[in-house]
Amino acid sequence: MLKMFFKDLERPLYGLEIAQHLKSSPGTTHRELTAMIKKDVLKKKKEGALVMYYVNTQHPFFSQLKQAIFPPKKKVMRVLFMSDLRLSVETPQEVINDFHLFCDYAEENATDIVFLGDMIEMINGCVFQTFLVHKPVFDRLAVLAGSVNITYAVGNSDCFLKLMCHENAGLLESKFKFTEEYLHNKLNIYATHGNKFDDLSLLKGFKPKKKVEYPGKNLLKAARKYADQDLIVEVAKYANECVDFMEYGKQKKFDYAKRLSDTAKEIIHEEDYSYVVMGNTHKASLKQHGHGIYFNCGSWKSEKKRKFIEIDREGGALVEMGELR
Repeated sequence: MLKMFFKDLERPLYGLEIAQHLKSSPGTTHRELTAMIKKDVLKKKKEGALVMYYVNTQHPFFSQLKQAIFPPKKKVMRVLFMSDLRLSVETPQEVINDFHLFCDYAEENATDIVFLGDMIEMINGCVFQTFLVHKPVFDRLAVLAGSVNITYAVGNSDCFLKLMCHENAGLLESKFKFTEEYLHNKLNIYATHGNKFDDLSLLKGFKPKKKVEYPGKNLLKAARKYADQDLIVEVAKYANECVDFMEYGKQKKFDYAKRLSDTAKEIIHEEDYSYVVMGNTHKASLKQHGHGIYFNCGSWKSEKKRKFIEIDREGGALVEMGELR
């Protein structure tokens, strides 16, 4: 019976239709439908003279039910990377559509997704409003996490998520793994957002030309009231430094893309990785460094051609979203 519902989640079914398809009596069919409604697996609504039944996609075990009914084929070990979505209330719908398409592709083809930082605009935007406007995106990720391993490597514009990297954070129950670096030993991958290579010592004596908003200011004031909030103080200070460093880079006209590529070259040479993957520069790229390859995810906000990186045992590729449409 559930197979009938899961074949087309958008199409509700009525009792007699189900009974005829299953060659079951209307009474038996009704009892089973009623039992599943009591468990909240199914919902019902009246359309004219008919009572229509449909799957409750918000059920906490929805993805597990789907996998039990349609066991997924064993996937090839494949990791997908993307970064710098900078989700906000201003994010265009076409970008959101591509993100859902990315999730669909990952569900069918990947074992792991790694978000390499700055996926949410936390410094120049209201996170609460972003969540309300784009709740379907967060719901989609929650479902996806039931079948794909999701890791979030924290960047600079979302540096408050560093609080989630602490092993005793306990801030929320999440199927995501929050980290600052990602390693995949079997595919010999090292990945990080790239901001950890910013030399904050360059800020000594630096004065920005224009007024800069400091996102950690209020958090820092609040944290000082508590003796046990050292981690919050550390993150708040770092958030302020990130804002200063971004302004410093603009004034000094840093070539971030070249700096990270050179850093990746050193990492490949010293650590013997096959792949080094980063974000941060907002410029998608692929470059061979000796025996290893450096990838940059680019930015889904600032680049016209949105891309992600795919790595498996056969190699790595920079994939344009246009190839999936």
